[in-house]
Amino acid sequence: MKPNRNVPFQLPDNIINRLRKLTQELNLNTSSIDLIYDLDDELVFLEVNPSGQFDMVSHPCNYKLDKRIAEKLIEYDQSK
Repeated sequence: MKPNRNVPFQLPDNIINRLRKLTQELNLNTSSIDLIYDLDDELVFLEVNPSGQFDMVSHPCNYKLDKRIAEKLIEYDQSK
């Protein structure tokens, strides 16, 4: 079985803003959000997982999300 193809992808700003608003409304300071494109190339929201996993895309796409999260936590801690 071939592994899924992992390609870095930048969401459009309007989608990012809507997802940020959603996480704020849900009072989440961390989450994983699943989206897909349908057959008509429309972006479809699947779910938000407040304690989601990210390594399956972080490592293959070289996003280094664990490092970015650690940096944000350090920044947050130092701002107190």
